[in-house]
Amino acid sequence: MKAIEKCIWHPWATEDSGMCWKCEEEIRQEQFIYYMEQYNQSLRKDSITEAVILDLRLRSKRGIVKYDTTLEENNHQNMLQHAYEEALDLAQYLKKEITILNTIQDLVKKHNDDQELGKTVREIYSGK
Repeated sequence: MKAIEKCIWHPWATEDSGMCWKCEEEIRQEQFIYYMEQYNQSLRKDSITEAVILDLRLRSKRGIVKYDTTLEENNHQNMLQHAYEEALDLAQYLKKEITILNTIQDLVKKHNDDQELGKTVREIYSGK
């Protein structure tokens, strides 16, 4: 290896590429930081994805506290069966919410008066 005289910041570093290894590492770090900032900005534009990522992190922390293990470390459960059962629950939750949405959309079409619509929706969904 020969000393690179062009590098004024790290004259002690040597490299054959024409740039000292310290500068190359700093450039890689700056590029990484730049790309991560770009990625983070794109996520800020997609608040739904950002919310899902936050939910995943919180769920992971809750699971670690509750079960004293991570999903990665957990080898004693049948994950496929567990996921299938969770998917069945999800299907039921989705169907319920779709049914509610369809009912509300039908009510909106039937009621021209917003107060009457609000009263009807409250009667159906207030739980009383």
